[in-house]
This record gives sequence, C-alpha cells and structure tokens, in this order.
Amino acid sequence: MSDDVKKAAAEAIGDATSPEQKLERLFEFCRSKIKNINDDASGLSADERAKWKNNKAPADTLKRRMGTGTDIDMLFATLAIAAGFDARMANLADRSDIFFDAGFPDDYFISSYDIAVRLGETWRFYDPASTYVSLGMLRWQEEGEDALVSDPKDPTWVQTPMSPPEKSMETRTASFVYRRMEHSKARCESSIRDISHPTRKNTMTTIHLLSAKRRCAPASKRS
Repeated sequence: MSDDVKKAAAEAIGDATSPEQKLERLFEFCRSKIKNINDDASGLSADERAKWKNNKAPADTLKRRMGTGTDIDMLFATLAIAAGFDARMANLADRSDIFFDAGFPDDYFISSYDIAVRLGETWRFYDPASTYVSLGMLRWQEEGEDALVSDPKDPTWVQTPMSPPEKSMETRTASFVYRRMEHSKARCESSIRDISHPTRKNTMTTIHLLSAKRRCAPASKRS
C-alpha cells in the first residue's frame, strides 16, 4: 500500500472519531473527489472515454482523481484498510435478473459486487461508485440479497440489508417567474416529494420540474 493512499485516508478522516464517522468521511471522499468516468455527469466526452487508459491500482485512481466504478470502489476499500478496517469485496446477485439461491453457489450468478467492511460483529456494505445511491444504501437490485464476503480460508454468506421506504424519499423544489406583460410578472414555487429512483434520477427530475412548471403556469398558458 502506497504512502499516498495512507496519507489520503488520514486526511479524509480528519477529526472523525467513531468507526462510522471515519467510513462516512472515506465514502464522501471517494464520492466527491474521484470522478466516475462512466457516469453521465462526469463531463467526459465519448472520445475522452475511448482514449481512457485503465488504472492498474487504487493508487493510480487516487493520483488521477478519476476511474471506473470498480476503481472507485476498490479505492474505498483500500482507504478503509489503510485506516485500520477489515474491508473485503462482496459478490452478490442482481435480483432484477435472478433470485439467487445460496445453495447453488455458482459464481456466474453473483457477478455484482459491493464493498463489505466489518464493524464489530457485523458487516456493513458500501458502494461509493453508484453516484445517486446514498450512504448506507445499495442499488435496489442488490438489497436483501445473499452476498459472499471474500476470504481465502473462510468466505462468508451475509444478507445485505433492505432500506426502509423513508430513506428513498426526496423533495424537489422549483421556482418559476412568468412574465405576462412587459412590466408584469408572477412568481411561483412548487415542491414535489416522492420516492427517488437512483437509476432514473435525471429523467424523473426533468419530468417533475416540467409538471411543477405546468401547475404554476397562468391558466391562459396551460392549454
């Protein structure tokens, strides 16, 4: 493990004292400081992605401040290890594709992965690479699934937690100004609270804002 990784872990953790706080700081560092080249919001063009040269190690991801989703998750695991945590890769199934049976443990069916970190006697699961998935949650396809936590001698099956509905609630607020005449204008603000869908976040935001704009529009403009 490079000194740069150890230094980055210490700086990201800062004055955090509890294990949960330390992991949250590392999670937020990977989420906010490392650009996911596969994310539509990365700002990279198709040509820049095509010219991308793979990172060979987490230290490369840290140095370049960008990488694939796998790179980001592996960097998080490495930073956690540098901070003294037991961090492992955990493989699991995608329940949008298959209902996995741990009694038939073929690796073909557990191609998805997250990072498992041991806290006390339990494992916590993290996925900083999924931009729109909050800390403490996984993609819905990976929640409530049996995950195989890697170990060279004694790999362990652990079920990932299911997030309660309230953790997916999100409020979107939009403000509009309508100019009816040259010297007249009307202001409107509309809020929508609903269940967030991480994989469709941008699309749903656009739909909701257009809906709010229509509700705020003067009657003459709605037809």
